[in-house]
Amino acid sequence: MLRYGEDWGDGFIIPPCANLVKRAQLPYSSTVTSSPLALNALSVIKLCTSLEVLVRIADTPSPVAYDFATDCPSLPSLKRLDWWHSNEAARSGGINSLAHVLGVAPNLTYLSIGGEIWPNYLNTPPVHLPHLTTLRFRRVNAFFVLKLCRWQLPSLENVLFDHVPGPELFWPLWAAYGGQVRTIELGLSLKFYVLDFLDYIFAGCTGLEKLNFYVHFTHVAPINRPQESLRIVGMHGHPNSFYRVGSGEYWAHLERHFLAWSQPAFPALKTVVLYGDWNAVINEEEFDRVAKPLRDKGCTIEVARET
Repeated sequence: MLRYGEDWGDGFIIPPCANLVKRAQLPYSSTVTSSPLALNALSVIKLCTSLEVLVRIADTPSPVAYDFATDCPSLPSLKRLDWWHSNEAARSGGINSLAHVLGVAPNLTYLSIGGEIWPNYLNTPPVHLPHLTTLRFRRVNAFFVLKLCRWQLPSLENVLFDHVPGPELFWPLWAAYGGQVRTIELGLSLKFYVLDFLDYIFAGCTGLEKLNFYVHFTHVAPINRPQESLRIVGMHGHPNSFYRVGSGEYWAHLERHFLAWSQPAFPALKTVVLYGDWNAVINEEEFDRVAKPLRDKGCTIEVARET
């Protein structure tokens, strides 16, 4: 992996075997455009002809200036882009502009985005990513979601959420892509419990086949919205302070989840996969009791192998 900006200085040296680099980490402090001169960072990135992963880091250098336009080399081998948006940096375009970078990365399959864009960036040209299958949301605002919903993402099937300010923010997303989404994954945030995010997902994703979530951080699945295509549910057992492992509250919470998935609202559900550490409870009689409705339905409960 190439980390640009660590002890490079003004007299930077082109890394040997740059054509073998697969992953590059590029902080915004390395792409400041305080002069019209070409950026050293771009000279390095241009030589990384086999680059597959690019990470833009949300560092906060001071002082910074993005007063001049910059460019971005073609990135035909790029498969994954982890992008944190900077409104100030985006003014300079090129490597600092998400739209520009996506425009020179036609083979991208994975995109994670974060940041809160200003309204004036809504008018940037739409993006066409024919091979993008996976989209990950970190922390975004409504303008970012609206901008993304104007893109063309014909292969999008997997959507991951790390953080949500509110589930209603993503209605435009479901209107644009909900019918083609097959997998949803919810991250480690209690907002998915407090806001009942699953209810919004079931309303918007009519062809959902697989759902992964943290069982102690997610609201119990609603049974008033049938999901006839859902085949696999993955539940991670990461604990939280509300449910001490093995306590009465713990078992009651787990029972509510298992009971919901056993309902007729999920006729195609055949497999429940347990991720994380379940060793403290998996062999308990209480677990067998809680899991019985699912097993009676014909579901297989599997413990995922750690990799």
